[in-house]
Amino acid sequence: MTTPSLAPKIQSEMEVDLIAVGSGMGASCAALAAQAQGLETVILEKSDRFGGGTTYSYGIVWVGDNHLEKSLGIEDSREDAYNYLHHLAAGHELESNLRAYIDTSPEALRFFCDDVGIPFYVVPGFPDYFQGMAPGSLGEGRNLQVRPFEAKSLGAWQEHLRAAPAVTHRATFEEVASWGGRARPQNWDRQLIRERMEKDIRTFGAGLIGHLMSAVLRRNIPFHLETQVQSLVLEDGRVRGVIAKQGRNEIRIMARRGVVLATGSNIRNESLTRRFSEMHATESLLPPSVDGDSVVMAGEIGAAISVKPMFQQDLLYVIPGEEHYGVPLYRGVTNNESGFPHSILVNLDGNRFADESIGQQVGATLRNFDIRRHRYV
Repeated sequence: MTTPSLAPKIQSEMEVDLIAVGSGMGASCAALAAQAQGLETVILEKSDRFGGGTTYSYGIVWVGDNHLEKSLGIEDSREDAYNYLHHLAAGHELESNLRAYIDTSPEALRFFCDDVGIPFYVVPGFPDYFQGMAPGSLGEGRNLQVRPFEAKSLGAWQEHLRAAPAVTHRATFEEVASWGGRARPQNWDRQLIRERMEKDIRTFGAGLIGHLMSAVLRRNIPFHLETQVQSLVLEDGRVRGVIAKQGRNEIRIMARRGVVLATGSNIRNESLTRRFSEMHATESLLPPSVDGDSVVMAGEIGAAISVKPMFQQDLLYVIPGEEHYGVPLYRGVTNNESGFPHSILVNLDGNRFADESIGQQVGATLRNFDIRRHRYV
């Protein structure tokens, strides 16, 4: 691994094959795949930490008919995987994209396991979310996670890896399940959690992005933090590069093969959220750097923007005074407390309005608008 510089400088004019904007799973995987094909690649991240929204995620990768489940004797097929995702999309999918994912994700997974060295494995006993309710669902095998990652292995780069605030990002899914789940924190192995915190061993999305950052460093793929891409360079109707800012310096980076925009959600961008979401809520579990840059830049050059129904919305709360990276530390309810035994959610009238055990249904029901009283739920 190379020794980091706090603010590595980029030439004011340079050219590479591929530019990956962002530093989460999307940008990291794009850069790793491009580099493996002999392409000169650079990663540009506007914040001072590597990882983006991936850090805060559960870190689960869903791949149907994959080689890891086959090695365990689990039977699956691409047709079943397709039927499952097709059902979940409820008619809002792009057929070509769905088919491409089903057909190529097993190959991509094998590449990242065997060639890149990302230690994915099947989460034991973890079924498809709608197992038994959706056609093509499977009881185990498609949900994958990585082995715990020791952040200290990054050396001087450790402090530049984004950290997640949740204690759950120190345990694996099967460990949490064996302790009785998040509803029984009193049964958790506190000694193990304490040891992993002391050693900075990370799991879930924090572990996944740690392994990806390590792979980027091992392959000497250059990445630049505190480098904000501000616009795309358009020539003859094609994207040819980006204009970025690093400190006070403006940089023009050209891309011979393309630009990958992978900056995540736009929920923190008030203007975009008001335009694309009827709820107009800008509170987010994600870091403040994830605020819709890709959507803005793509829209500026006339790219088509696809707006999908917001099946997944969460109820959030914040404990006064708690912050993370300078913004209020929000916590999700619909995948945590509301699904615990003996918990119910009620609306302003004191009436229960959803099945709390299915977070997606809670999110969908939040969008129900009472036309007589002009309010939601």
